[in-house]
Amino acid sequence: MSRRERVLLNVLLWVVAAVALGFLSAAILEKRAGLRGKIEQLERQIPQFGARASGEAQLHARRDRLEAELAAESGYYYESGQIDPYRFGIRVRDLLVANRLEIKRFQTLEVGKRILLEFSVAGSAQDVMKFLEAVSKSNKLWAMPFLSINARGQTGVVDAVFRIGYETLEPLGS
Repeated sequence: MSRRERVLLNVLLWVVAAVALGFLSAAILEKRAGLRGKIEQLERQIPQFGARASGEAQLHARRDRLEAELAAESGYYYESGQIDPYRFGIRVRDLLVANRLEIKRFQTLEVGKRILLEFSVAGSAQDVMKFLEAVSKSNKLWAMPFLSINARGQTGVVDAVFRIGYETLEPLGS
C-alpha cells in the first residue's frame, strides 16, 4: 500500500468513527429527550398519587374507626352460644324477684327464629319501673317487643305482661 492509500484509509477510518460517534450521540440525545418527557409526565402525576395516597390514608383511618365502633357495638350483643333461653329466663326471673315483683305466669314463645320469654307479673308501679330501668341499663341488649300494664283500682298494684328476649350477634354470612 502506498503512502497516499494509507492516508486515505486513515481519513476514511476517522470519517467512519466520526459518523458512528455522531449516530451514537444522536441516539443518546434522543433517549435523553424521551427520558425528559417521561420525567415530566411522572412529575405531573406525583400530585395525583399524593392525593390518592391521602385518600387511601383517610379510607384506612375510616376503616379503623369503623372496626373500632363495630368492636364496641358487638360488646352489647351476646355471642352465639354464650347464653340460652333457660339461663336468660333465670336472669330475668332473678331481676324480677330482686325488684319485688310477683311472677304469676311464665312461658316460652317461638317467634320466627327468635325465642321470647313471656312473663305475667304483679307488683307496685314503682317496682315495675325499677325493673324496666334495670332492663334498659343492662350491659347487653335485651329486646322487649311487647309490654302491657294494667292498674288495679286504688290499691297501687299493677299487672304487667311483657315479652323479652336477648340479642345475639350472628357471624357474617349467616
